[in-house]
Amino acid sequence: MGFMRNLRFDLELLEMSFKYKSYKKLLLELGRLDHVSEINEIAVRDFLKQLKLSGDENSYLKKKCIEHDIWVSLGNLERIENIVSLNYISQVYYCVQDYFYDFQREYNEICKSEWRFEEGKTKLFQIQQMFKAKFNKYDFLDEHLIAIFNYYTEVRDKNSHSRTTNDRDLDKSLTVAKSHLKTLEDVYKIKDSPKSYDTLDFEDFFLFTQATKDLCLKISSVCIPTSEGLIDTLKLKRFKKLDEERMRNAIALELRKFYSIEVENSTDIVEEIIQKI
Repeated sequence: MGFMRNLRFDLELLEMSFKYKSYKKLLLELGRLDHVSEINEIAVRDFLKQLKLSGDENSYLKKKCIEHDIWVSLGNLERIENIVSLNYISQVYYCVQDYFYDFQREYNEICKSEWRFEEGKTKLFQIQQMFKAKFNKYDFLDEHLIAIFNYYTEVRDKNSHSRTTNDRDLDKSLTVAKSHLKTLEDVYKIKDSPKSYDTLDFEDFFLFTQATKDLCLKISSVCIPTSEGLIDTLKLKRFKKLDEERMRNAIALELRKFYSIEVENSTDIVEEIIQKI
């Protein structure tokens, strides 16, 4: 499908970013899912290739059923990749929803707040509203990331609740997502996705996965906890007796240890913390 597996990930942003533990957990979950999906993709593609080369698809399938003690009919083989990809997209969606809850819980624990998600509004929208001032300041959530996330969320909804899904909303989301094709090609080196619901494939799954990583990293990097919360959580007041340079270095090392932000990129956060200690 002409899809480059060494997908671009913004290394500069990755190094500069404040990474919640919830974000690092998300990467682990998506990494596991990605590994399994690639093995399945190899298996599906190899099976379909051998099936076509067999000259007798029914006999070949019967042979494989006996070999693996699994009994299936040929069915609609053209949709196998589509169906598998739809299920993987749903799993990515659930990983992101878990991340949103974990991120909220972690933020609340650090800042001693009681922020909660409300029914009837998407969690992404509520995160944008909660941190509106910060997003306006940094303008970090790119339109193509939101468009891709919204489209594949609609895809997941149709896959899980086909009877209650409005296909017009799905088509509208696809149109918005496709308006970013040039950006998607430049950033992710793909040319054929996002695709329509009935034709999407493994490429769509990988696009959704990668865009999700970028989206959630930017949320993590922008929605930094309050300096007061970090001071209490990391018990940074214990460094107060150090001279200013040693205190600065000690705080920076704590931020790297717990939130993975590189020392040379933590200057602003460290200075704000020092003013509050």
